Amino acid sequence: MAFFDWLTNFFSNNHESVEQDDPNSMNKQSRSVDPIQSKTTSTDQSVPLAPTQSSRERSVEVPTAILILLYETDDGQELRKPDVLMGHVGDPLKFHEPTIKGHVLVGIDGFTSNFIRAYDAITFKFAKQLGQAIMVYPIDIDTGQILSEPTILSGQLGEAYEVNTPSIENYTIIRSSGRLNGIFSSQSATVYLLYRRADWKTSQVLNLFGELTETRNVYDRPAGSFMGYGLPANSVWHVYQRVQLTDDTEWLNLGGLQWIRADNVNIIDHPLFNPYANYQALSRWVSTPITGSATVDYIPDKKIKGYVQPYGIPICEIPHGTKVQLIARIVDNQELVWYQLDNQSFVNARYLTNIKEATS
Repeated sequence: MAFFDWLTNFFSNNHESVEQDDPNSMNKQSRSVDPIQSKTTSTDQSVPLAPTQSSRERSVEVPTAILILLYETDDGQELRKPDVLMGHVGDPLKFHEPTIKGHVLVGIDGFTSNFIRAYDAITFKFAKQLGQAIMVYPIDIDTGQILSEPTILSGQLGEAYEVNTPSIENYTIIRSSGRLNGIFSSQSATVYLLYRRADWKTSQVLNLFGELTETRNVYDRPAGSFMGYGLPANSVWHVYQRVQLTDDTEWLNLGGLQWIRADNVNIIDHPLFNPYANYQALSRWVSTPITGSATVDYIPDKKIKGYVQPYGIPICEIPHGTKVQLIARIVDNQELVWYQLDNQSFVNARYLTNIKEATS
């Protein structure tokens, strides 16, 4: 109310000052005119009894309407000092859409395009701008597998967030990568929650070879399901990972879903055999002879590996975009297709394009 009292005084003082400054008003109050004299001097000394048009143009125009622009949050908190617009009732309003850093305009109360009354107000409602999302991925630390649907955290700029670690059946949280607590900002962030299977005690990534001293059955995971085939004694295999379970048994990963017990396996630094000479003895899938061609489709300026057999030892590298000749095709137990090239190496079909083949 004090603000509107100030406005009332403002208009009253301005009206009074205008009347005092108007020379025509002063003439009307100070001059006494004799009607007879007026008649005799009307041709050259007449005194105007009302303001002329030019004097009206010189008079100061006083605003007859005032509009207050308020800036508030959606719960009524003031964001900045109000602005005041003055004009005349009926005049159009001219102002730009307001912007406030870190906020977005979500509503306008009392909007009008003209001055419609002596005192009025428009309230602009703002909400805090949303910060960039925080992506949370629960991942198997040993296999890289995403264990469940990622979580997306969102909130207003400056608002605090906290990442919870969900319980996942048969898994134990090991550690995390990324900030579990923070403030939403204009930068997105990613958090990785790293889990390990509850029955895994330790896990070690290897790049070695294992020589089997006896036949070994192959399983889809440590202590998992039998895959339906075994590996012969005296064969050598690339070993990628070693896992010790909570019952202290150890398992070796030979690539993909191929695990064998680690007992009766000699770990060596390099293969002790000619890979080409022993391939037929080591292969456990049916190879279909074909003739054809394809193009390596990987990443520009990068190379794919060619293996002695599917999931076997890498024996060569082939640049992206290279045209290769196909001589055989294998479909493994996971329904993945492998092609044997004319250099005797095997590559996975997902790294080839423009495949053209014909059965020999």
